[in-house]
Amino acid sequence: VRRIAGPISLEVLPIPAAFVGDNWLPARNVTVEESWSSPPEQLGVGDSATRSIRITAEGAQGAQLPPILFKPVDGLKYYPDQPNIGEEELPSGLLGIREDNAAVVPTRAGTYTIPELRIPWWDTQNRTLNYAVVPAREIIAALPAGGATPAATTPLPLTEAEPSISTLPAALASGAEYPFCAAALD
Repeated sequence: VRRIAGPISLEVLPIPAAFVGDNWLPARNVTVEESWSSPPEQLGVGDSATRSIRITAEGAQGAQLPPILFKPVDGLKYYPDQPNIGEEELPSGLLGIREDNAAVVPTRAGTYTIPELRIPWWDTQNRTLNYAVVPAREIIAALPAGGATPAATTPLPLTEAEPSISTLPAALASGAEYPFCAAALD
C-alpha cells in the first residue's frame, strides 16, 4: 500500500519568556506523585526505604520528562536506581511516563526535611506556566532498639585449621581435604 499526501506546514513557536525552568516541558497536563516502599516516618538509623517519584505528561514523550535530582540532605544517603521511562497511547495523543527511584538511608538520628520538588511545565492549551509539585516531607530517624548506633562489622580471623584464600587454590589442586569442607556438607 502506498499513500501520497501533500506537504504539511508547521509553525514552531519560540519558548515563551515567561517559562523559568531549565528543561522545556510543553504538555497538556503534567502530574507528579510520590510513593514510599515503607513509611518514611518510621525509619531508623541505617534502615532504608525506597522513594519513587512518578511524572506523567499528556502530549509529551517519556524521554522529554526531566530527571528527578534527589537533593542532598545532611544525615541522609541516597542510592538512586535507573529510571523507568516510557509512553502510553491515549485517544488524545501520547502520555509520557518517567519514574525515578532512590533508596533513602538515615545515617544518624534526627529530624530531616526532604525539600519540595517543583517541576515547571508549559500548558500548551492555555499557554501558561504551571508547576507540578511534591510538597516537602519530614523524616524522623530514630536510633535502633537499644539506643546504640549500628556498629560496623569486622570479619572473624581465620583459624589455623582453615586455609586462607591465597592457599586454597593450590590445596584444592592437590586434592587435600579440609575439615571445614566436610562440615559444610553435613
